[in-house]
Amino acid sequence: HRQLSNLNGALLPVPALGTQATLHFHTPLRLQVQGKPVRASHLTARDLLVALARRTQLLRDVHLGAGAPQFDFAALSAQAAAITLQAQNLRWFEWGRYSQRQQQEMQFGGLLGTVHLHGDLAPFADLLHRGQWLHVGKNATFGLGGYRLHAADSLR
Repeated sequence: HRQLSNLNGALLPVPALGTQATLHFHTPLRLQVQGKPVRASHLTARDLLVALARRTQLLRDVHLGAGAPQFDFAALSAQAAAITLQAQNLRWFEWGRYSQRQQQEMQFGGLLGTVHLHGDLAPFADLLHRGQWLHVGKNATFGLGGYRLHAADSLR
């Protein structure tokens, strides 16, 4: 599907993205590269977009089963590497919650703020649009990695 429903049941169209888009992270983004949390100074568009594709693929596989369409991660990664990311007011935010199961405080720090993406974003329009509801990164199931997409130069 190329559309998602809003709370009132109306369909929200996937925006046609040109060469610029902005993501406003309203819950901490926790991306890991080589097992370590990515800090603002090391965040890349490739890391962000590939993580978003992985999350989407995982949900497709779980909900659609063996017939789920598969991403070509090598091609997607190459396309994403050509996109630049510029951080604006991106800062580390430490957030915690108490785990009844583990009987201890769990730390879920991540990045909050805004990132600007520049490059050919058309192949990522659907992913970026859906990511607003799916979230991205580690602990997305806890609501982390939530953002709002703003298409700076929408083609529509």
